[in-house]
Amino acid sequence: RYPDRSAKASLAIWQRVSLFLLIAGFGLALVLQEQPAFRAFSLALVFIFLPVIALRVFAAYDLLRRAPSKPARQRIPDAELPLYTVLVPLYREANMLAPLTAALARLDYPGAKLDIKLILEAVDVETIAVARSLTLPGNVEIVVVPDLHPRTKPKALNYALPLARGEYLVIYDAEDRPERDQLRKAIAAFQEGPPNLACLQAKLNLYNASDNWLTRQFTIEYDALFEGLLPALDR
Repeated sequence: RYPDRSAKASLAIWQRVSLFLLIAGFGLALVLQEQPAFRAFSLALVFIFLPVIALRVFAAYDLLRRAPSKPARQRIPDAELPLYTVLVPLYREANMLAPLTAALARLDYPGAKLDIKLILEAVDVETIAVARSLTLPGNVEIVVVPDLHPRTKPKALNYALPLARGEYLVIYDAEDRPERDQLRKAIAAFQEGPPNLACLQAKLNLYNASDNWLTRQFTIEYDALFEGLLPALDR
């Protein structure tokens, strides 16, 4: 209906022509002057990577000089907490349902004020069967998305969104293990933020950081992003 709002659009004509001319020009330069062409290409890469390096240096400097974190917020009484909708889209993740529902049950938030939707695809009969076999609390609802393309997470979320009853809404993935007080922290952040604050991004990290060398590298990457780069960009 609104093709101009879709990310499906391919490259514009001028972008295709520019890309073709760039590749053709570099190919011709390699044929005529191989070494100067490689030197020019290397120099071009320098101009691309230098700003990336500079941003990381600035983020490290910003992290070192940043003021200490704010004191702990006062706990909001349960009676003052709003209804919170939790959307969890799953696809072929039947094995994740048990640990996921256990993690959601551990949230430090009144159960009567949680509106949890497990969003499943109609074609994913295995996950649907496992979900229906579980003894789910009354605040958890199974939403089955009709099998219409595109079979994507945004489509599934859009389908379930009109069913949300909460004043606030959070999206979790099947592998997420949120901190127990995360929703309370979010409510406090919304209350402290400006009136036009519409969305918060929770910090992400791995819960198996000590498993092996690779998981440690991923942990460092997430730490650098959420503790360094994003706060620096925010400033």
